[in-house]
Amino acid sequence: MQGNWYTQKWIARNGVEERTKFFVRTDNPKTERAKRAARKATKRTDSAERRSARLLNENFDPKHDLHAVLEYNEAEFRLIEEKAKKVSAENEMDALYIAAQQNFVNFVRRVQRECKKDGIEFCYLSITSDMDGKTGEAVRIHHHMVCNREAKEAIEKKWRGFVLEKELYTIHGDFTPLAEYLIRQTRSVEGTQRYVPSRNLRQPYKTEPVLVNRYGDSEMRVPKGCVELYRSAYVRGAGQYLRYRRPQKE
Repeated sequence: MQGNWYTQKWIARNGVEERTKFFVRTDNPKTERAKRAARKATKRTDSAERRSARLLNENFDPKHDLHAVLEYNEAEFRLIEEKAKKVSAENEMDALYIAAQQNFVNFVRRVQRECKKDGIEFCYLSITSDMDGKTGEAVRIHHHMVCNREAKEAIEKKWRGFVLEKELYTIHGDFTPLAEYLIRQTRSVEGTQRYVPSRNLRQPYKTEPVLVNRYGDSEMRVPKGCVELYRSAYVRGAGQYLRYRRPQKE
């Protein structure tokens, strides 16, 4: 089978790095067609968990920032139910989900205005959830938001319900477990996003796919001095994914 091996890397500000190794069926690796095929291959292996984790790793600090759970009181929940009746969706559950996301967008605008008055930049990544991430059972709709702690006062002031603070969970400084926890609680509902980042979040550095035919069919290794966070099993002839953390300089 003709083709080429490539590798690609993502580097977040907190020292978490990812590397993928993948095979692309192409002929001459120097052609534009081959380069486009390599870029498309990286998108196919990307998941919502990985994309959201990269944003968390690039933008937030577990020792400083905030994981807020926003729940509805009875009065606000009834208002969401009324709004859901005017939403066109496949079923009542999806309509309620869409109405809650629309309500959350309005809440974010109120927080942004409040932060702007105080000279605070508001950065966040949020999800809307109506299911238990472990069992898949339906739960009362609510929102999770990872954001900069400076915005906490504005959030508590503008949310019409309950604001609960949870641990901003990491393993070895890596937010991937938190991203997986959040995404497991979301559903694919037409017209909505599984996670919503603010526009001012920085994107981690990403390399272009690099041709590695000489070493393509070998196992990826963690660079010396780095802490391995996750490595998919090595299977000869198959792609591989590696995540590790590089020690940060003081």
